[in-house]
Amino acid sequence: MKNNSLFLAALLLIGVSAFAQNPLTDSLIAYYPFDGNALDASGNGNDGTVNGATLTTDRFGNPNSAYKFDGTNDYIEYIAGSKFKPETFPVSMTAWLKSNTPSDVGTFFKNDNAINVYTGFIFQIQVTWGGVLEVHYGDGGTSNSYHRRSKGGLVPINDNQWHFVACVVRGPTDMDLFIDCNYDEGFYDGTGGELVYTNADGTSGIYDVVAGTYYYKGALDELRFYDRELTLNDLLTIHSFPNPYGTLSVALGTDVNICPGGEVTLSPVVTGDIQSYAWSNGAVSSSLIVDEPGPYWVSVFDGCSFAYDTINVIMSKPISVYLPEDTMVCMNGSLLIDVGSFYNSYLWSTGETTSSILITEPGVYEVTVELNGCYASDSVNVTQEICDGISEVSQHPISLIYQPDNHIVEVTCGTGCNPQKIYVELLNSIGQKVFQSDPILLSDNTSYSFQLPDDISNGVFILNPDLAVENLG
Repeated sequence: MKNNSLFLAALLLIGVSAFAQNPLTDSLIAYYPFDGNALDASGNGNDGTVNGATLTTDRFGNPNSAYKFDGTNDYIEYIAGSKFKPETFPVSMTAWLKSNTPSDVGTFFKNDNAINVYTGFIFQIQVTWGGVLEVHYGDGGTSNSYHRRSKGGLVPINDNQWHFVACVVRGPTDMDLFIDCNYDEGFYDGTGGELVYTNADGTSGIYDVVAGTYYYKGALDELRFYDRELTLNDLLTIHSFPNPYGTLSVALGTDVNICPGGEVTLSPVVTGDIQSYAWSNGAVSSSLIVDEPGPYWVSVFDGCSFAYDTINVIMSKPISVYLPEDTMVCMNGSLLIDVGSFYNSYLWSTGETTSSILITEPGVYEVTVELNGCYASDSVNVTQEICDGISEVSQHPISLIYQPDNHIVEVTCGTGCNPQKIYVELLNSIGQKVFQSDPILLSDNTSYSFQLPDDISNGVFILNPDLAVENLG
């Protein structure tokens, strides 16, 4: 079994392009890890001052590693330092957030917090549109749709769960929104003009427009602002930094056996928010029915990373079990049937689970056996009769006469009998030998007698004189 996360694939992509710039830092304007403070880790000096927001646990449960906003008056103000207000497109923003904003909007990043006008870039949750993601930029006019260019998403994220959000802005009708690395097709809104800035600083948590002042409620972490377009591979890398988020995994279990003509269902055990499956045979279902041996693998995708596992399906050898031909038992007699100790388990129609059963009543008896996951069955019909004595067999020129009073068997070879040495066998009703006589020398018109053992149980038996071992003629 092999289990690997394709989070490593993002790192391998970086390794292949050995001379490419690091997607984490290439054209980075500002980076706020919020590990105990709101300082800009990019080195560009766009540091933040915390106003009311409090440190909280991040998506991994690490304490004091994200900021919590109460939705009432908490915000962070950023110094608009080096590169904080790019004049050209494209730009990109990413963040981790867990929002339950009750107001119309929950703005978690603005790079120009001018009051009552649309300026700079705004990244927020638009509650009036159903709690979806929104990005827009303003042309400096008063706050209405005639002075901004926006794109709103279709997927609600105001659900108090951690989400990785990202946007790329290339122009007025060329913007991308991503939620947990999934592209949100969204829709465009507004008819504003060119991008405009004021001398205001940036903020997280506050949105001040003509209609009122709105505060973001929720947690915020790993906020990044780029002066370039982020690719999907970049998002995969950022999403997985500093650790792969969550516990994406898939396990197919140990190798399995199938029986000839049988099948097995491969049902992987997964953790994480699985969005798609891909099997080695091209199937995309969450489970796979297999009737052929060989290696199989499954890959799962959660929107940002992959994980996979492999399993071997092994074809078992066919098994069989045989009961005697239909037979009979004597009244008050019994029949022992033993199918051997070769199998892992046994189940008789009587409910017994041993390799043998003792039959005393007529009926149809069936046994099912299992070995290495394969099953085989057979049945026998047992009838019951009143039994009396031993069947006498006469095969000219040899005849056998049984005397039940004293259990004497008389063997006679008639006229014209060639000299020969024989044995006499006593067979039970299912052909098992229960007695064999000493060698008997016969010739023309001779007789020989012997006595059967007294410990032979009641039943139906056959005397068989046909075991000629030596012809002396």
